[in-house]
Amino acid sequence: RLEMNGFREKLLANLEKSNESGKLTDGSDSKKHYGFLFLVDIRAQHAATKTDDEIEDILFQRYREELAGNARLKQVIERGKSSDTYRFIPQFHFELPKNSDGLAQKLREEARTLFLQKRSKELLDNNELKLLWSLLESHHSPPLMGEEQYINYENYCKVAGIAGEKFKRYLTASTFARLVVSSSYPGKISVMSLFNYAMRKVWLQQTRIGLSLYDYTGQGYLNESDLESYILELIPT
Repeated sequence: RLEMNGFREKLLANLEKSNESGKLTDGSDSKKHYGFLFLVDIRAQHAATKTDDEIEDILFQRYREELAGNARLKQVIERGKSSDTYRFIPQFHFELPKNSDGLAQKLREEARTLFLQKRSKELLDNNELKLLWSLLESHHSPPLMGEEQYINYENYCKVAGIAGEKFKRYLTASTFARLVVSSSYPGKISVMSLFNYAMRKVWLQQTRIGLSLYDYTGQGYLNESDLESYILELIPT
């Protein structure tokens, strides 16, 4: 906090030296110094009561207001600030940003990209699928039923523990229960059936993420033009 106060004093001293043209004596733009001054004031004002994320939200709303190109957007922002209900019930619905609201558009696009990247990282890649198959083979429950390997629930849990956190979403108790219903041997499931289930689930999620890339508005569905773009990308040229 002391460092912020010292930095603020230096900014004020520089601003006092600015001339009528908006330039400081060293030739720099005074508007940038006012921007830094606002940033320092916000952080100093809320440093003890708000987290960094909350301070970023305050700054985002400020910059959004400055960049807003129409009066309607400003009215929406002001209405949200003045509403008493926001003191008790946090806002959970946000309208799609207008084309003129460039900052909100960029924020939405970046958030959507990061979300899809996160979901992609949660999927198993080819090496991880090979590891899963190796673990299932080495922990199958003898004896062999013909040429097919089966695994009981105890060994199934061992595989889930050894494989790691990323595999646990594919090796749940409900998955075992779902597969054991169709198994020919009570208490055991086919290793091949389990592996095919995990592999197809990965493929399904990959397809959903691929489709989401064409959902430009982020509404959770594709319109006719979005679907057309997706299909055209699949057609070899």
